[in-house]
Amino acid sequence: MPVIIRNNDATELCIPKGRKGHVAGWQASRGIHGQLVLDTLFIKLDKPPKIVKIDGLPENVVPITRGSKNIECTFQVT
Repeated sequence: MPVIIRNNDATELCIPKGRKGHVAGWQASRGIHGQLVLDTLFIKLDKPPKIVKIDGLPENVVPITRGSKNIECTFQVT
């Protein structure tokens, strides 16, 4: 499945915002209600400017860990 990185996570690992790649795998755990929760997504980068090698992962595969972000939504009736 193709993906585009949306956060400027690690430019030194060729993972800037906008980098394209494909899902290479994932790790999940059980949430508090027994549901599966995605913990880490492994992305194989498309055409990185240099080879990325992380111990334990194939060449050009990088981990993206889950995070949280608060978003405030407002609703206006017109």
